[in-house]
Amino acid sequence: MPYRVQVVDGAVPGPGIKPTWEVRMELPFDSGSWERKRNAGSRGRITIDTKHEKFKGTQRTPVWPWQSWIVVEWRNPKYNTWHVVYAGVITEASYEWASKKLTLSHEDIWTIFSKRIVTTDRSNDISSSKVTWTNLSKATMIKKIIQNITNNFGSPLIYDLPISLPADAAGSEDMTVYGYNFDKASDLINDYIEDDEGPDIDFRPRWSSEGTLEWVMEVNANKTRVWDYDLDVDKSSVENMNYTLSGAYLVNKMYGTGEGTERRTLTRQSSSDGFPYPALEDAEKFSGMKSLERLQSATTGARRAKDGAIRQLDMAVRADGSPALNELALGGSVRWKADKDSWLLSGWHPFELIGLSGDLTSEVVKIETQEMEGRSSGA
Repeated sequence: MPYRVQVVDGAVPGPGIKPTWEVRMELPFDSGSWERKRNAGSRGRITIDTKHEKFKGTQRTPVWPWQSWIVVEWRNPKYNTWHVVYAGVITEASYEWASKKLTLSHEDIWTIFSKRIVTTDRSNDISSSKVTWTNLSKATMIKKIIQNITNNFGSPLIYDLPISLPADAAGSEDMTVYGYNFDKASDLINDYIEDDEGPDIDFRPRWSSEGTLEWVMEVNANKTRVWDYDLDVDKSSVENMNYTLSGAYLVNKMYGTGEGTERRTLTRQSSSDGFPYPALEDAEKFSGMKSLERLQSATTGARRAKDGAIRQLDMAVRADGSPALNELALGGSVRWKADKDSWLLSGWHPFELIGLSGDLTSEVVKIETQEMEGRSSGA
């Protein structure tokens, strides 16, 4: 098979003792899936035949939810090298007695962010706590959120995660998080990603120099990298493609609301200039947002994410083609050309790579790319 799956120990052995993040075993599988997305979490499933020789005698512990992580590796046949393409925590194990099949559901590291509260006090006094960060870039704000949720702050629970973080960068962003709001890290991270000119974020899994699992927080990475797919050549690595032009979610005037109630609610609007579309309005709530400047930025970001028709191109390509799967990286540009097609426009078209996914038993992977038509910065 083109893939192998390793089980990594993320269990907490005892009070104050961190997980080892070491490989426990290679996991045999019948089928399964993996997926990675830019700026978002993803999930998949793996089905195991428990009668498999490698699985005999193995206790339930190596596949216990929230204690065991899986790492999916793909083998490049040209160089016979293994490359990490996905890592996720097991969240559910479902066993069917008649078939002796075990199905594991797994989710990547973003799911942890949705289960962590940003605070400096993890005791009964959390409501009186607050944390403030000032004069930082949006990406560094996300870094500070990650640092916060991986700090125990006196709790007997283990919050540690092996994430390699970038250096701090100065900026104009300020934020205060109050304990009584019980803000989840995932919500605060998404606020900055979706902000006007918000950063693109990826938590890329890899093996550390010690052979343990770790993640790298990448910010606006791979923007200068380009991979070409020529659908006109006889031996293209593209097996199929699906092109969609969608305006289903198009919005050219957005209202954003922050803290307050009724007529005292903080409100900002953002609209496009010079669009050939009729007025298409929407409103989004940014609960608890106190700063009008932040609210304006969030509102503009929400509008800009929807203020143009989206061109989406999904391609099924051979993982061992050119480029190979291990050469692709989220955030880079995929250029494609299909001059011989009667409907698609001729010439090279650069789209942004926003998703990768695969079937564990197939040499074909799906690459998800997207482009939005030219947009107005608006107000």
